[in-house]
Amino acid sequence: MKRLAIIAAAGVSLCAAAARAGTILDDTFTYSGGPGSTTPYVNNASIIGQQPDTANLPGGVYSQSNSAFTSSIDTNGVGQPVPSDLLGPQNAQYVPLQSNGIYVEPSSLTVSMDIRLGSIAGTDAPMRGMALGFDATNSANTPDAGNGINGVLLDTQGNLKLMTSTVNGGLPTTTTLIPYSAASFGGNAFSNNTFYTLQYSVDTTTGAITNLSLFNTTGSESLAAAGIVAALTGSGTNYLAVQSSGNDGNAQGAIDNLMVSSPTPEPTSIGLLGLASLGLLIRRRRN
Repeated sequence: MKRLAIIAAAGVSLCAAAARAGTILDDTFTYSGGPGSTTPYVNNASIIGQQPDTANLPGGVYSQSNSAFTSSIDTNGVGQPVPSDLLGPQNAQYVPLQSNGIYVEPSSLTVSMDIRLGSIAGTDAPMRGMALGFDATNSANTPDAGNGINGVLLDTQGNLKLMTSTVNGGLPTTTTLIPYSAASFGGNAFSNNTFYTLQYSVDTTTGAITNLSLFNTTGSESLAAAGIVAALTGSGTNYLAVQSSGNDGNAQGAIDNLMVSSPTPEPTSIGLLGLASLGLLIRRRRN
């Protein structure tokens, strides 16, 4: 019986591991020092060179391509809840997702983050706002320099736009996907001082963006199929990227709860995996 109990426990452990496999990165910007750390960030600490506070494989640290506007942690101001990560008016922040050792990047990724544009403003260029997307490298500059990421932009008017690194007139190409509608948010106009959650999925084999949504406690907007971006295949999703673009050199926007996940097996499949593993262990034990 003791041996069977040990084997059963092994099967349960495999089930638990399968259930956890969905989360790749989940950063609340609470702790410095990487996964497992209990040391809180101090106010205005730089996030560059830090690991996400909650992450499975592949690991890696935050980097940026424009040192003129350093990302920093805000422990005294805004957040969902406090603290949050502050980006300047022309920032590009990266964290690696590419295959690394035993980690193989999934063929489908779901990304989300909470965005508060704050003083990130301007309507003089189509890429003004904050974007969540991907890039093949972490060396691109900012949208203002014509180097956009591939993903989705929340602009300063609350519109969701497809953003690609293809340059159009010296700027990244943007296409409106979901115009902001006050009716979808309880009659409330878009507010730069309110957090909104941006979320979508990407197929890294085809480049298709699906299940796009913007929401908060007042309402939501969504689009099932948001388009196909060829650059989101292969190495195009090596890095998760966040970009900001404002026309005021002193502006700051905030992000929080940055998350990347992959599809997990259905509960039934996980259960079958555990049972199959249990059966295999018993068979080996009998032999």
